[in-house]
Amino acid sequence: MFDRQQSRATAKPLSAGAARQMATYWVTEASRPISIVEDKGFRAFLTADQLRVMPMSNTVSRDITNVFKGMHHHMVAELGDVTGSFHIATDVWTSANGYAFLGIVICYQKEVVAVRRVLEMVPFNEKHDAVNLANNVYRITEKYGVTSRVWNIVSDNASENNAMIPLLVAKGGLPRYDRSDKNLSCRVRCCAHILNLITKAVLKDFDTKKKASDAAPTDHDDDEDDRIDWSLPGESDEEDDADFEDEDAESRADVDEGDDPNAEDSGPIENEDDYEISAALNPEAVANQDEDEQLNQIIEAAKKSSSPSSPYAVSASQQREINVRNKELGQVIKKIAWLATTLRRSGVKRRQSRRHCKKMGCDTPHTLLRDVATRWDSVTLAAERAIQLFEGIISFSEQPGSPIPKDKRLRRSNVADLTKLVQMLKPISQATKRFSEKVTPTIGDVIGLFEDIDKYFVQLQAQETSDDDAMWKQAAARGRAVTAKYYGLTEQANVISLATLLHPNFRKYALTLLKWPAEWQTQAEKQLRDVFNRWYATRARPEEARTDSQTEDFDQLDSMSQQLIMLHQRQRAVANPNEAIDDWLKEKITPLGPKWKDCPATSVDVERLFSRAGHVVTPLRHKLKADKIGEIVTLGKWFTEGSVPDDLLVNILEAQQRTRKARRAKRKASSTSIQGPSKRSKGKSKMTDVAMDEASLEEESSDTDGRG
Repeated sequence: MFDRQQSRATAKPLSAGAARQMATYWVTEASRPISIVEDKGFRAFLTADQLRVMPMSNTVSRDITNVFKGMHHHMVAELGDVTGSFHIATDVWTSANGYAFLGIVICYQKEVVAVRRVLEMVPFNEKHDAVNLANNVYRITEKYGVTSRVWNIVSDNASENNAMIPLLVAKGGLPRYDRSDKNLSCRVRCCAHILNLITKAVLKDFDTKKKASDAAPTDHDDDEDDRIDWSLPGESDEEDDADFEDEDAESRADVDEGDDPNAEDSGPIENEDDYEISAALNPEAVANQDEDEQLNQIIEAAKKSSSPSSPYAVSASQQREINVRNKELGQVIKKIAWLATTLRRSGVKRRQSRRHCKKMGCDTPHTLLRDVATRWDSVTLAAERAIQLFEGIISFSEQPGSPIPKDKRLRRSNVADLTKLVQMLKPISQATKRFSEKVTPTIGDVIGLFEDIDKYFVQLQAQETSDDDAMWKQAAARGRAVTAKYYGLTEQANVISLATLLHPNFRKYALTLLKWPAEWQTQAEKQLRDVFNRWYATRARPEEARTDSQTEDFDQLDSMSQQLIMLHQRQRAVANPNEAIDDWLKEKITPLGPKWKDCPATSVDVERLFSRAGHVVTPLRHKLKADKIGEIVTLGKWFTEGSVPDDLLVNILEAQQRTRKARRAKRKASSTSIQGPSKRSKGKSKMTDVAMDEASLEEESSDTDGRG
């Protein structure tokens, strides 16, 4: 759309309609303010011919609405051409100016490729309960004609999402849901959110501001942390407007990851904006009551049912010592968060710290990362960076006249605890990164994930360690308790078991290697039979002869694959040829085979949509109304996905012009009497038509949404 013209002499003149669609594309896809088209500096770049076709902001605002509405039948047609079922991912987000939105992304398969499309980001100003969630999800799926084909809903672990499922079914949604099923078989829990909960469970007892009921009282409850003022310093008088200027090449490259708004589809899903707050420094402000209650219930249940060998089976004096160690580590996390935020706000201090990092030979980048509340895994990433820059931080903090108060300085002994913390959280961090950075994470990526994490925590608890490391065993126990809880809840979605059985690298033999209970294995096979018979069964075809093919070097396979191959060979030697599941794993279930690849493993795509929305609504751009915000964000994503026809707005404008002409002709015909109008009445009729036409145009050009 933005192809550079060859030259002024040979360039094809740009029509007003094309210019208006280009402006709509630019403003929505790049999250620009609507008023940018009237910016004097921008218009100074345009030639006189270009200025004549460049729309004003009111026109662009109206065109955004026109294209948004005009896309409806295109989306319906596009989705109608898709063969098979759909899955949707949902989440709720609140903008900086106080509006709530429901984001809905539809997921399906096209030519064996997983496809993600934004259905809509709709204003959601009702109470965030199950009833309103069900009503809005049903309304949007009906609007785009996909209600009868939705199989699974992917969302976070909020209780409202559980209660929404039967309400949606009662309206006629989720046709594959069994009303007698209490396990919410069409409810897929976002794995990225579960990983975040596991991390929060590990970190839970390190929180230095806990309720009295969370831990046994200690002799140190009135200690250092209660005396530290964690408030951040304001702008210093010694710092000028050059505060954020970079002094060298390192400074230009040495910035926090995730700050590029154009990298939302390939990098971290959460962008780190200046007005986002630290979770460690503001625990009350970022608390999620529903989530925290779930964690407390899971952890307390694990403590009560613990065996004599449990990490929690310690004496009262030992537990007091563990609580002291927990609090010490919590203070270290807070100090890193405070220092990272302080350095980001102060260019002078930031440059000083970088010089010390360089002097001490620390690896680049020389910037501490903040533990942003809306950014998954930020505590792990911040701790990793602090370890990398630890010698530089100590040098900067201990220099004569250091700007860092003594009560906020790290100690050299803290690096050992930070290293252990990062080691404990590393597998979760790596899994989170894989899910958040992958363009289309699917259910296949979940297979074996929770088993691996559970095994990892078991190994940590079983290690021969000193009494000083009892706190780490308890942290591992907290992580394992949450892993086990959500592992069981995740497996309730039948698409998980179907994916395991149908994945070419796993199939039914993997269920044994994954140590699924016999009851789970039987239920998984039953689910596959039921889904196949009800939705995918076709007329039987003659079977082709089975052939064995082994083209890859066995030694190059990973351990899991080698075990599967050896197990398959042993099973085949004694297999019952009449066993249905073996028979079905031939060509008969080909129509069902690839379908597990459609379903997303996370609601990351909705998070990316909200990340885009965060660039539309900023502290300096907060007057847009909710409907207009939803239109801009949704349409911008449709442009990015290539769903919007290049001539859509032109066709809409032409259709509107034809409608106006038809209305005008109808008015003229109705105003003409049988005897024929007089000259005077003809003149009055013409004047009336012109006046009504102008009134119609004026009404269309009115903009009640503001310019953005």
